[in-house]
Amino acid sequence: MDLHQLKANGLSLHEVLHRPSRKRRTLEELLADVHESFGCLPAPAVGELSRLCNCTTDEVRRAAYVQRVQILDAGCVLNPKTRVITVCRGNSCHRADGRRILDTVKEVLGCQPGDATRDGRFQLECAECLDYCEAGPAMAVDREVHTELTPKEVRRILAQIR
Repeated sequence: MDLHQLKANGLSLHEVLHRPSRKRRTLEELLADVHESFGCLPAPAVGELSRLCNCTTDEVRRAAYVQRVQILDAGCVLNPKTRVITVCRGNSCHRADGRRILDTVKEVLGCQPGDATRDGRFQLECAECLDYCEAGPAMAVDREVHTELTPKEVRRILAQIR
């Protein structure tokens, strides 16, 4: 999608990301600018922010998670009540069978990382690390972190919030 076509408050996403500045803006500053204008981070901006800040898209997604900026998937409409499910993909969680946790969440929600469910109630994200390495695998529901997970426990948690 063309970043010039996404508009909010009279500004296109391209204009927000490429505002003239005397100094190079950090990823956090750019995220704050986009969030201020759009109220979320439109999915097409993830790649552009990655390019502008010379970082990976996972780093952009993690920074958005830390700053509590929701990523708006182009295929659905998110609302303020959207629950963000973040699965840790760090090395410790991966070694502790974290892949099964991600697969279970994808199966239950019916969407892939970076996407939201069709009804917009849930969004699935991955983080490089949730900083619960000693208690992995870990998953966050909004800001509440769950650790030492099994696929059965993930199903129970997601059933409670559905």
